[in-house]
Amino acid sequence: MVTYEANGCEGMRSKFVKNGRLDNTIDQKLRKIHDNWPGFGFARTITSRPLNGRAPSVGYYGMAHVRRPAIEYTDSQLNQLWESYFNGDDNKMVQFVYEDREEALKRANDLDAKVEGDARKAGGNSYV
Repeated sequence: MVTYEANGCEGMRSKFVKNGRLDNTIDQKLRKIHDNWPGFGFARTITSRPLNGRAPSVGYYGMAHVRRPAIEYTDSQLNQLWESYFNGDDNKMVQFVYEDREEALKRANDLDAKVEGDARKAGGNSYV
């Protein structure tokens, strides 16, 4: 099961800790950024055993913060690096992230295995 929420961070976090899920709501009230810091979250039930008769599955999440320009100075603007790969097309960038998810997971697992192996070589099992 996946739940979501966009709301003030502190209340949302404590609600998740208490209930293990979020409310599937989006707070639409405008406020200053320092007034109840805004945040969003996804919560997913993770288990190594079958849940409701279904086998465990992998969940993929992709997030993009598209802002143009990335940085703005008084005399120049800096674009984000991804724009040079996808000709500024944010939909193509998001599509690539989605389609690359299996390979990205493989690369992440390979890196984790390498770091774990190097840690074992450096300090034995107490480093892992």
